[in-house]
Amino acid sequence: MVMAAACGLLAASLCDWRATLVTAAMAAGVFVGVLADGAPPTPAPQGFTPIFVVAVVLGVGNRRLRLMRSDEEHRRQ
Repeated sequence: MVMAAACGLLAASLCDWRATLVTAAMAAGVFVGVLADGAPPTPAPQGFTPIFVVAVVLGVGNRRLRLMRSDEEHRRQ
């Protein structure tokens, strides 16, 4: 959960969507790789991948909402 939260926060701060995707893919790959080789072995570590997807979607959505609000405030002035 800590890696997914960090991934979501990073997605909220990065401006380039490609950097966000690469970061999320690397974090999920490292997590699944460590979990698959860890003790005790987990039967299906790929089942945790949607957690990273949800975290990134929430982070990107948060960034988009902040940008929309700031644009709206600039238009009002």
